[in-house]
Amino acid sequence: MPTYEYRCNCTRRREIVCSADDPTKALYDAGRMTCETCAETYTRVFSFRAASVMHSHFNDSVGEEVSSMAGFKDALKRKSDAVTARTGIPHDFQPIDWHDPAVAPKSDAGMKETHDRAVATGRVEPSKKIL
Repeated sequence: MPTYEYRCNCTRRREIVCSADDPTKALYDAGRMTCETCAETYTRVFSFRAASVMHSHFNDSVGEEVSSMAGFKDALKRKSDAVTARTGIPHDFQPIDWHDPAVAPKSDAGMKETHDRAVATGRVEPSKKIL
């Protein structure tokens, strides 16, 4: 059954789980149901979720072209199986969402030290600052 959400002026929310032709839903839609706190009528809250789009691209982590999240997860699974077969150590590669605060770095601390080590070993050129 779908869930319909309604809100009044005092920002109190009410969720109704019913069919589209339920008489209770019709009362809320017609503005005949009032809030117990502020005595104002409820208005329907419309919400939607847009799916993220993954364009076809070559992904370096799996070494192949991917065009969807499902394809990316399948490629990670194949890569995990290949590394497990080669090393004998169980691997389970998973995609990382960098918008997740538990995964994303809190600061850029350590980046300068990493860069300086790479310059010292000759892997990268020193960065040039523009004055």
